[in-house]
Amino acid sequence: MYEYLQSHQVILLFLGGILNIILSKMLNLDTAISAGLFAGALTSTPGLAAAQEATQSPHTSTGYGIASPAGVISVRLFIKFMPDIFKSKTEQEEIEGKNQIIKNTTQMMLWTKIIILF
Repeated sequence: MYEYLQSHQVILLFLGGILNIILSKMLNLDTAISAGLFAGALTSTPGLAAAQEATQSPHTSTGYGIASPAGVISVRLFIKFMPDIFKSKTEQEEIEGKNQIIKNTTQMMLWTKIIILF
């Protein structure tokens, strides 16, 4: 599931932008505040700088300040509950990861010995 989210991050970002535009029109928000809310929800300081430069408004930082704490908290909650949501078996995956590391290390050591012998 992680790979699914990773491969679709551009689509998710685009959909978030569309949702931001729709909600800002419905709620009759200023464009600068809307841009700040979007940057703050993503906790993107470079996004804030770009939005401030594009809008030339101090209200962008107000929107960023409102949405940034919610963005940070939601990310922390998502990480906390992600194993439960996706029915992940973290302990089993950790053991499998360690076994894969051991296997890769063993193969590397074998190839190193072969190279040294020749």
